[in-house]
Amino acid sequence: MKKIFFYALGLMCALSAQAEVIQVTSDKSGAELQAVITAAESGDTVLVQAGTYYGNFTMKEGVNVIGGWDATFTDTTSYATILDAQANGRVVNQEANFTTMTIWENLTIQNGKDESGTGGGGAWLNRLGQLKHCLIQNNTTTNYGGGVAHDVTAQATHGEVVISDCWIRNNVSTKQGGGVRIGATIENSLIERNTSSADGGGVYLQHGCIYNCVIRLNHSTANAGGIRAYGHTEIWNNLIYANLADGQLGGLSQGGAKRTSNVVNNTIVCNRQISTTNPHRCGAMCGDNATKAVFANNVVWKNYVNDAINATQADLSSSRMGTGVITNNAYSGNTIGDVPVALAEEDPGFVDVANADTTLWNLHLLFSSALLDKGSDSYVTATDLAGNARKAGSHVDIGCYELPYYTLTIAAFEHATLTVGGNETPAGSYSLPEGYTTTAAIEPAEGYVVESVTCGDAVLVADEGEYTLPALLTDMTLTITVQSTPTGIDDANTAVKAVKVIRNGQLLILRDGKEFNVLGSQL
Repeated sequence: MKKIFFYALGLMCALSAQAEVIQVTSDKSGAELQAVITAAESGDTVLVQAGTYYGNFTMKEGVNVIGGWDATFTDTTSYATILDAQANGRVVNQEANFTTMTIWENLTIQNGKDESGTGGGGAWLNRLGQLKHCLIQNNTTTNYGGGVAHDVTAQATHGEVVISDCWIRNNVSTKQGGGVRIGATIENSLIERNTSSADGGGVYLQHGCIYNCVIRLNHSTANAGGIRAYGHTEIWNNLIYANLADGQLGGLSQGGAKRTSNVVNNTIVCNRQISTTNPHRCGAMCGDNATKAVFANNVVWKNYVNDAINATQADLSSSRMGTGVITNNAYSGNTIGDVPVALAEEDPGFVDVANADTTLWNLHLLFSSALLDKGSDSYVTATDLAGNARKAGSHVDIGCYELPYYTLTIAAFEHATLTVGGNETPAGSYSLPEGYTTTAAIEPAEGYVVESVTCGDAVLVADEGEYTLPALLTDMTLTITVQSTPTGIDDANTAVKAVKVIRNGQLLILRDGKEFNVLGSQL
């Protein structure tokens, strides 16, 4: 039976046998919030007003919890409901495997300190437990997963445990996975500034998936500053940059258990390892003694050993990859396998390299990038890290970002010839990459002149006979207006009226700033 509980007056009252919403106000303690969750039934949803609730919290199967609500429970603010363990135990605990997906959403989970020997300073998850749009910060553990941990020995099927749209930062573990150690799915999340004393400063992924995530500025005092992936893993559309390992593998390490794995469309740049052992692994390593790994459509660029960019950026040796696939990747300093783009140390076509190695660096692609259209369509997802559609069928772009395409519509025009980029171009719609710009020349037919040219909101003015189109950042329309050239005072296309004047006893007609005689000839 479903219930609704209001905790506004300090009383928990069952108001309706059919209702499914529970509201908890900010004047309540953490213990009172937990009491509401414990009393709820599977299918109920607990709405928690913004505020700080101290203590340790236990998930109940089928009872969803959503935080950040205002006083009227009509709107939410991100992360405004704070669950704070005050360094006294784990913040959120899922005690057992569930059979019903249970979601805790829009919460800040902070200041947990796990010393249980299992891990998960911020949260411990089992099967069918999900954290969605949560800020998980400043948690510690003497075991695995400073921010979030999951019993990876259970090897949950992908999707059974989910971390979705979360921000995981400033967590610490004394073992693997400074931010997360999990054996299921992490998606659409930012994982930054976490620290581990073993492999995986940001993430230790065992038999799991990581999709569409940014993993940056994490630190392992051992190996794999960004991600350590073990066993069967799926690693797609991730940006892995500016991570640090005191040992080897600044960016990504994938291998173990001789399992099939896919590492596809990732951007692995500006990571650093301190150790000079195996410097060719400073960016990435994939495979483990005859695995069937796939390493495709990745860019591995400008990764360091100490403070120097290493000549070899990735270890994809045949002894590691076995019968796996290496295709359509881009590297700086060397080529390995089927590599159509061998990048030098200079910019491979990112929007911004002036702020390299900082959180401000924009690694989206320019329309002039060498990474465009060089990927393999055999390994592709529907969208990229930013949610832009991958253009499969015409070769996807290499790396985690696909350059968006927009439509330039040239409106119908008459009595002129349009040349765009040196080619005669008729009216119509054209799909062009983001940031595309070019020049256009307009040649009016005899007896006509160009009256105006607009593109989007911009009014274009000819410079030495050519019009420069603004950069294509959205769908735009190029509009050309052409009019016939006035040839005399009776031209019907001119709206300016003629004025008769007598000058020196002679009748003159003034029009458009010009003087005509009575026969219509310009003087």
